[in-house]
Amino acid sequence: DLGANPLEMQARTRVNGTEVEITELFVAQKNLVAARGTGRAVLGKSPKLTQARIEVDALQFPAAYTSFLQLALAATDFGTLQTTGSASGSVEIADNAIVRAEGKLEGLTLEDTNGKFSMQGMTGELHWAASERAAVAASYLAWNSGSAYGLSGGRTRIDFATRGRGFALTKPARVPVLDGAIILDALSVASLGSPDTELTFDGRIEPISMPLLSKAFGWPELNGQLAGRIPGLTYRNRELTVE
Repeated sequence: DLGANPLEMQARTRVNGTEVEITELFVAQKNLVAARGTGRAVLGKSPKLTQARIEVDALQFPAAYTSFLQLALAATDFGTLQTTGSASGSVEIADNAIVRAEGKLEGLTLEDTNGKFSMQGMTGELHWAASERAAVAASYLAWNSGSAYGLSGGRTRIDFATRGRGFALTKPARVPVLDGAIILDALSVASLGSPDTELTFDGRIEPISMPLLSKAFGWPELNGQLAGRIPGLTYRNRELTVE
């Protein structure tokens, strides 16, 4: 909505035949985004962005959600969210592919207007590299409270490292659920999205009251508690194994 978020853009370029060098790029939209970048591209029959770096100094919600995300999420449970907060980050591109990404969330709140989902006070840092061997800083995601489909929980923090198609917790995480919790002692994924996907998981369930769980799921009320452990679950070579 250029009426609500007027656009200002400045660029300096050098052109040499089919090669274009962007020596300076600045983009700003009021209450939405402020970004800058540099890059090189080759035009012709097969255009290619050979190198680029984009710095997003500020990405502000709710305008970022309504402008960039809502249409793509319209057919999902995340198509009608009320949002607040901000984000920032950077992206490095080489030969038309993202090779490194950094991100930071500050005070992000998501609230589904249909009451199915909410996340309050989200903060976090993402440090990702395309190379499986690249050095990356630790990432984390934290929130003050959240709910989904009748289940709710309190303050949570998940520390992890991610590179390539892999993800791994760097320390155990406790995710509150009603009056209990799910403890993630270990969780790692490799080759995500490929036929060679691998997963390792080890977790526990701290006692959750069945009357609360029954109400959340719309079941007849059951007494007692739900607790347990899922030790040493692995998925490799299309085979699921549990110790």
